[in-house]
Amino acid sequence: MNIRHDDVRGLAMGVTSHVIGTATEFKHSQEAGSYASLGMSLNGIFTAILIPVLYFLFF
Repeated sequence: MNIRHDDVRGLAMGVTSHVIGTATEFKHSQEAGSYASLGMSLNGIFTAILIPVLYFLFF
C-alpha cells in the first residue's frame, strides 16, 4: 500500500493482522512495532467490550 509513516503503518497492521503483523512491524522499525502493539491491544479491548453489548441489544 506504500504507506511511509511508521505510526500509520504500525497501527493499521496491529489492528488488522494482530500478532503476525506486529512482529513484522517490529522488524521494520521500533516505532511501527509500538503502534502495532497499541492497535492490537485497543482492538482487543474494544472487541471485548463491544461484542457483549451488541449481543444483548440484538438478541
